[in-house]
Amino acid sequence: MSAAPAEIAKNATIMDWPEGGSNTDPFATAPAPDNQWVVSPGHVMVLFPDPKALDAYPADPKAGGPWVMWRGTPYAHLMVPVSTSKTATMAMK
Repeated sequence: MSAAPAEIAKNATIMDWPEGGSNTDPFATAPAPDNQWVVSPGHVMVLFPDPKALDAYPADPKAGGPWVMWRGTPYAHLMVPVSTSKTATMAMK
């Protein structure tokens, strides 16, 4: 891994990610059949000191609310959409 979890935490912010990213692999650079590529609406990333707190949330970005991105990795965090005009979409490859 090239970035420590603390480095990721320092960069948590509201953002728009027009090109998308993997919902399962923090280091993926392009869509693949197994990496759940997602184009996220504007969101806040919420980081928890205890990753067990994320167990209460789904990992599905299409669930209609907050979801866990990168579950099971040291980079797992909660994605909380802030846009009422856009919802997450999954890229097809």
